[in-house]
Amino acid sequence: MSDLITVRNEKAYLNGQKAEELARDLYDVILSNGLIDGQIDGKPVEIKACQEWHRNGGKRCRGRFTLEREQHEFLVKNKGLYLFVVFTENGVKSKLVRAAEIQYRRKLGWPAIFGGVE
Repeated sequence: MSDLITVRNEKAYLNGQKAEELARDLYDVILSNGLIDGQIDGKPVEIKACQEWHRNGGKRCRGRFTLEREQHEFLVKNKGLYLFVVFTENGVKSKLVRAAEIQYRRKLGWPAIFGGVE
């Protein structure tokens, strides 16, 4: 079981790194090492990434973003943004969303952001 957790954590870390590269390249995000990942046009931005699909106990499930309450409250208070990135079988989807438009939930399936059935 711990091996599965290690593999998942490694994938999440690599997805985060790829999403940050995408953010710099496509959105001119200035990255930082604080509570929030960076800024776009002077607004705070948090970058969230997930796979389109993952395995959960052998079953194929849609990927989810993990939101942190402290980050979410900071973003809402400071008119910040989320950059959501989904790594699909055919490429990458990304979307900037004002944090105030997101109702906080710890786990948020990507279809809630990009549309589709969750």
